[in-house]
Amino acid sequence: MTLAKFGYLKTRASKPQILYCKSIFYIPKFLWKNIFLSYDVDKDQILKEWYINKYLEKFTLKKILNFKTIYFNPFLFRGFRKFFFRFFKHNEINLKKNDILLLGPYANNHFHIINDFILRIFFLEKKNIGTIYLPQSCKKYIETLKLKKFLKFKFSYLENDKNYEFKNASYLTHLETRTNNIYYKGCIKKLKKIIKAKKVKKKFNILISREQNSRKILN
Repeated sequence: MTLAKFGYLKTRASKPQILYCKSIFYIPKFLWKNIFLSYDVDKDQILKEWYINKYLEKFTLKKILNFKTIYFNPFLFRGFRKFFFRFFKHNEINLKKNDILLLGPYANNHFHIINDFILRIFFLEKKNIGTIYLPQSCKKYIETLKLKKFLKFKFSYLENDKNYEFKNASYLTHLETRTNNIYYKGCIKKLKKIIKAKKVKKKFNILISREQNSRKILN
């Protein structure tokens, strides 16, 4: 595995795609853990392109399903998956032709909400989109930026304590953020344009302390 500076994977910049799946089971929470897992029910496997690449997918699964330093993923077992999909309460939603799902992990994290969810919305600009379905935690960001005004999209929010099954689902794959990706840069430019158009007059200085956290801020 070849790594770039700071451990980023050396991969080719890929263009996000809209993929189709007959049935997606979405699990935002398991026990007390926010996991935001998505499964292809027919193929009985994690949704294709659930996260940026296979390496980060495996890393993320171990991160979010770590119980007090012990990694345990019950969804690795086919029997458990079948039991969970069949008997655990969930909402069933039949998506229309132009509806789009934005899925992926870390949907309760400030950085990832902007980087992995909000920026992806801009990639859909000028496309014939019906309703965009995405996690409830993205709502306040969309309202603050007034994205409905700029992009004219309809949004539907997925609650973080409910499971969902989507029928005839189309979903947008991730932006590759760890390479020199023109699509990622383009979405950032569109976000900056909207922020500038809002003409925010007040400026705030924010101090973030991560002394008690295992992850550190570089530079």
